[in-house]
Amino acid sequence: MRLFLFLFGILCIQLTAWSSNPVDSLENELTTAADTSKLRLYQQLYQATIHTEPERAREYTEQWINLAQELDNPQSEFDALFGLGRSYYVQGDFAQAVHYGEQAMTIARSLNDTARIATVYNGVGYMIFNQGKYDKALEYLLQGLRLNESLGDSLAVHKSKFNIANVYVLNDNPRKALDYYLACENYFSQRGLDQFSVKCWLNLGATYPDVQQYDSSYYYYQLALDYYEQENDEYHLAKVLDGLGQNKMDQKEYAAAINYYQQALQYNQSVENQDGIALNYRDLGRVYTLTGQYTTALKYLKQALALSEEIDAPQQVIMNHYEALAETYAAQGNYAQAYDYRLKYFEVYQEVYNQEKEEQMAALETEYQLDKKEQEIALQAQEIGLLAQQNTIAGYQRWGLIGGFLLIAALAGTWYNRQRLKHQQERELLEKDKLIAQEKITSAQLAQQQLQQKLDFKNRELTTHALHLGQKTELLEEVKSKINDVWAVANPRSKTELKQLKQLIRGDQMIENDWDSFIQHFKQVHPDFSQKLSAVANELTPNEIRLAMMLKMNLSSKEIASIANISPEGVKKARYRLRKKLNIASEENIQEYILQM
Repeated sequence: MRLFLFLFGILCIQLTAWSSNPVDSLENELTTAADTSKLRLYQQLYQATIHTEPERAREYTEQWINLAQELDNPQSEFDALFGLGRSYYVQGDFAQAVHYGEQAMTIARSLNDTARIATVYNGVGYMIFNQGKYDKALEYLLQGLRLNESLGDSLAVHKSKFNIANVYVLNDNPRKALDYYLACENYFSQRGLDQFSVKCWLNLGATYPDVQQYDSSYYYYQLALDYYEQENDEYHLAKVLDGLGQNKMDQKEYAAAINYYQQALQYNQSVENQDGIALNYRDLGRVYTLTGQYTTALKYLKQALALSEEIDAPQQVIMNHYEALAETYAAQGNYAQAYDYRLKYFEVYQEVYNQEKEEQMAALETEYQLDKKEQEIALQAQEIGLLAQQNTIAGYQRWGLIGGFLLIAALAGTWYNRQRLKHQQERELLEKDKLIAQEKITSAQLAQQQLQQKLDFKNRELTTHALHLGQKTELLEEVKSKINDVWAVANPRSKTELKQLKQLIRGDQMIENDWDSFIQHFKQVHPDFSQKLSAVANELTPNEIRLAMMLKMNLSSKEIASIANISPEGVKKARYRLRKKLNIASEENIQEYILQM
């Protein structure tokens, strides 16, 4: 399934129509305009640059925000804050985008403006959606939908439903997505809004195969095909034909699939869509593999890989090409090449996994810094208010005491002033001590959080290493099994080559080396575990020590079986033997025991 992620209403704010004047003309007008007119000009400058120069658009929105605050115009400040969030969204900084969207939400709620609140829910929902937080994104989008329904804005309601359907698809709930897509398609079609209907047709065509309704998928793809043929839109025609090719391949109608993929390739070549061309090459390679035409399949797959590397495509795309090549070589019986591309696949997979984790850590760090900054600002505001209150009270006390002391004597007044100065110095000293103590506490908390983040990352890295070991073990066993199958029917010369290949693989030694690497990684994360384990039972076998390490990582029996290349029943027996050697009571859970060790 390939979803066409059209987004309705993403970051749509109710702004007035903006002028088509060039940026230079707007900036010249800005130098002489009155303040209220400057708000409109900043808005127009932002909209003129948001798609082409997002950094410049951000500068305009920051000036726009400052002016709106000076003029006490919360409606304009809302629009500017939301625009600032959009500038970050365009550049892929979703954490900052969400941050400024939430600030806009605060203003919308203070205005009790339901339309603006709905706008923020829909916009921030899609920002969160792009962070991969589908459940939270769905919560925001549904809230925006309910508000649009309360306003009676039926067009906004169905745009919200379309966005919600996209989330349901990527959250593995195709039936729920289809309900929303069909409601939108019915609404748009009845009103002749074909420019909206065609988006529904495309996504219905892409989603119906997930519930094995291929005829319905084909029907909606044909509607989209007719529309884009009338519009002479070659870019989207290529997308529709690619979807039809996938539809036919899923039904094993390979000749029809090849025909659709070839047509899609011609349109992509016509519009010079390099990403689309590489995708069509890979699709053709996959379908030719399924028909047993391996030479043709390999030609297309290698073209796809070469083009993707030339245009510097994302690593996930390169990884998919490696996987397709490995599957084709394996089907052809060329296990050495299949093994080579499978290893390349795992190498890229590891890079992508690490990059995603680094990006997630960076996003978490950004969110933490933003929350910390907001807390500091709130604390400073609270302290300023408290000091102002204290100064007011101190003023009343001071004048009362001065009046009293003037009646008594000038000497008493002198004594009072000295005492007041002493108290002030003591209060300042106390505030300084409190500030130093708070800074120390904050620094310690941050250091602890950073240490915990580092430990969590090491644990995830160790788990990935263990699972990769299991995958590699399974792959080596599969290759050796295939060699043994071929050995039975091979001629003497081929047996000699197969024997050399078996020696090249050296599965047991390779796996043992990987186990040594795994143990070194484990000891870095849990340096005292081996010593504690030996203190309880010092006669454990190497396999029992490995089992204890995997239990310490909180792996399931299924994952342990995969990594150790044994059956789940074998894992159960090994756990029983380890329990006896560790002298664990029958009512106590062995995994909980080891986790607490």
